[in-house]
Amino acid sequence: MIGIVLSEKKIKDREDDYYSFYCKLAKENHVDVCFYSIQKIDMKKLTVDGYVYDHKKDLIREEVVSIPHINLYKCNSSIFNKRQREKIETLQKEKNRTFFNACSIKERDKYDDHMYLKQFPSIRKHLLKTRPLSYKTLSRLLREYGFVFIKRRRSKKGNNIYTLERKEKNIIIKFYNKQAVQLLEIPKSELEKFCNRTFPKPEKFYVQQGVDLKRVTNKKFDVRVSPQKYPGDFWKVTGAIGRLGKENWDVTNLDQGGITINSLKKIISKRTKKELYRLSKDIAEKLADKSSNFIEFGLDFAIDEQENIWFLEANFQPYRKNIWVYRNKIPFRYVCSIYKNNTALRY
Repeated sequence: MIGIVLSEKKIKDREDDYYSFYCKLAKENHVDVCFYSIQKIDMKKLTVDGYVYDHKKDLIREEVVSIPHINLYKCNSSIFNKRQREKIETLQKEKNRTFFNACSIKERDKYDDHMYLKQFPSIRKHLLKTRPLSYKTLSRLLREYGFVFIKRRRSKKGNNIYTLERKEKNIIIKFYNKQAVQLLEIPKSELEKFCNRTFPKPEKFYVQQGVDLKRVTNKKFDVRVSPQKYPGDFWKVTGAIGRLGKENWDVTNLDQGGITINSLKKIISKRTKKELYRLSKDIAEKLADKSSNFIEFGLDFAIDEQENIWFLEANFQPYRKNIWVYRNKIPFRYVCSIYKNNTALRY
């Protein structure tokens, strides 16, 4: 039996598409599945109260069962709750359970990812200069590049992003959050005061070299690439889209009002696309070595006017609004192959 870990809200909604989607996949792959939430795990008995789908009888019933040994985490957020995080850590380290794609808030640190990837020469040349936030580093990078981003080390959906652009006398600051932008202009002499006032806990942020993104109809775009792990333990890029920001915006996230460009051939050359795919598989392999049991990523890249490729950040739980898209089948098929191999070894 394979575990499908959902949020408490989705578990209660038996009409949710997640049930029908994974029941259909389970039937196609001849396996049973158990839908459950982390809250329903009994650590003393190593059981969970969930909904079990019997693929042979094609029916689903509520049942208390032993916690499955192989599990696919399908909540659309990282594990923030400390108690839930400790449950999964204990089950994986001490109780021979595996949870694929279970991303804890500890692992969701974009600056740590940058520093880890920096050790690989094939990737390092595609990294923008990135430093922990302080007034001194902010001032230095602004002088050096004229344009920088300030981002949270742990964030999502393109929220809480600052851009700073150095002009002759002043600094133009933009703050992007929840599909809105706030504009501020300060004298250069006020930068330290702004930094100390706005970022009382600078250790939660990092500053990153800005890049002049390539444009379509005078709007900036970046690229989201989706590498996924296939049965047989190899990585393949299963999709890539351009994300076109609003006019005069430096943030392109769809949650910030960006729109998709479904065909990359409209915006980059074949040579750039080929290198982008190669680099994406390389980064996915390295990140999977660092954080075991991740089998898909959403990787964000900037493409400048010369079509140089710059890696921006990794998303460990890429969100797809439509559960029925083909890319959602691949993680289950990979997990299914692991489950069947493990079952064959036991018997």
